[in-house]
Amino acid sequence: MGDIRATMPDSGKLRCIDNCYISATINGTTTKVNMYVLPDIGDGKAASYSDENTMGRSAPLKAFNHSENRNISWDITFITYDEASLLQNLRDMFFLESLVLPMTPSGGVATSPPPVAQLVCGRLLHPEGKPICAVMKSYSVKFPTSDAVWSTEGPTCPNSYLPSKFTFNTQWEEINACGDLPTQSSRLFNLGGTNSCLR
Repeated sequence: MGDIRATMPDSGKLRCIDNCYISATINGTTTKVNMYVLPDIGDGKAASYSDENTMGRSAPLKAFNHSENRNISWDITFITYDEASLLQNLRDMFFLESLVLPMTPSGGVATSPPPVAQLVCGRLLHPEGKPICAVMKSYSVKFPTSDAVWSTEGPTCPNSYLPSKFTFNTQWEEINACGDLPTQSSRLFNLGGTNSCLR
């Protein structure tokens, strides 16, 4: 299975988790927020039906209307243990916060919506481990004082007051191109096909 240790053997620093990140492209520059602690992910979707009453039936007919939005919660745990991780955590946090804000207009356009992000974490969100496209609906963050040390020193970023551990909660909705809408077969996990884990 390879090396599955959470930290580097020589330094004790957290390892970057393979194929688990959030990324977005803004003004031609792609930024990736890597995960160093496995995020808490929730995934939900619903189908909408309407009742069609028919004379003589003991129950109404069910008519399928549409599928609802796919809602994904992604809670990130940030851990700070040195100057480099403090700076990276600040960059990642403010970048994620920017994903609910409109982008800077260009080319005479009055407004520009927030960027579309890509989410991937192994095969948790896609049977083949591919990134999905999503827009951030909301975020929330709370900086604890009771169980975490706050950073007040550092040559590069003094008095950041960033706690050594905090959680950044995000809510997303998946989006799809009109020609690539998901169907029931696209969500199936094939044990013998190209997306097989048994290879």
